[in-house]
Amino acid sequence: MEHCFCLTLLENHQGRQMERLLKAPSQSDMQRWLAAFPNPDDPTNQQEEVVYEDWDCPQVTCVEQYEATQADELNLERTEIINVIRKSNGWYEGIRLSDGQKGWFPEANVLEITNEHVRRRNLRERYRTTTSGRAVAESNREGQLLLLMQAARCPTDELSLTNCAVVNEKDFSSGQHLTIKTTPTMKFVFTVKTHPSVVPGSIAFSLPQRKWAGLSLNQDVEVAVYNFDPSRQYVGTMTVEIDFLQKKSIDSNPYDSDKMAIEFIQYFTAQAFSMGQQLVFSYCDKLFGLVIKDIEAMDPSILRGEQGSSKKQKIEIGLLHGNSQASQKQKALGSLSSTLTGTLSAWALEA
Repeated sequence: MEHCFCLTLLENHQGRQMERLLKAPSQSDMQRWLAAFPNPDDPTNQQEEVVYEDWDCPQVTCVEQYEATQADELNLERTEIINVIRKSNGWYEGIRLSDGQKGWFPEANVLEITNEHVRRRNLRERYRTTTSGRAVAESNREGQLLLLMQAARCPTDELSLTNCAVVNEKDFSSGQHLTIKTTPTMKFVFTVKTHPSVVPGSIAFSLPQRKWAGLSLNQDVEVAVYNFDPSRQYVGTMTVEIDFLQKKSIDSNPYDSDKMAIEFIQYFTAQAFSMGQQLVFSYCDKLFGLVIKDIEAMDPSILRGEQGSSKKQKIEIGLLHGNSQASQKQKALGSLSSTLTGTLSAWALEA
């Protein structure tokens, strides 16, 4: 008979031993009875219950569908991955990787994953799931949507020269500005462009961007939309340190710093810049390495056509505007400073 077991009462109300044949409504119910009244003579019951830490636990994949019959059981579909946190009498308690649901299921319906590479990959996926859940909870408290994304390599050299982060259009739109949280205390703001080769859920950075933000490939980052305040965060003047990107590219050709400033502003208008940011700028078929050294906010009265205030407000993050000015200073007295023409200390023509 299915789901039946024998219960032996060593002493009933009359002081005599008695046996009763009981039938449970399901396999899981029968296992609960057997766990409550273990048979000391059964060698299979000599094994103690095993409990695992959720960061170092066995992983199993479902090989046979299971439909839960109790509130604390877990529905399983074929190929689902579960982290096992407890084993007891032919039953496992685990956390489903896809949604974090927790419950019990029969050992017979799953197969343990023994490949270490696959286990590590699944643990990373579990970490991404839990971190994403915390990020969503935090976003609900702050009223701002946070996404967990994975850092990737910029797909093309052309996009690297834009100094934008690159995403799939399913995630964000070109021209949006994002806050990238790399550690609990470090945040960076990037303007984004889209490219179909970027996998949804990934955000691609060039090498200078990864160096500046301390990012490594495949690193998980928290991403949120960033909105600039026009009254406080439009760039009025920005000081840029400039040098040849590669020393072998140094030449004796003259470079007009005023024209360079105009082209810089035209190329990077409506783009986010931060203090200390490292970026690449292409001019006259040469690559230059730039570092943002100082940013002053634009007086909003200028945008209204009024007389601006003489007081300048320094800011950490700003949005480059068509009326912004860029001032350039050479990194050192060397070949670059000797070949640039114009005013080195005032790369400041208004665009």
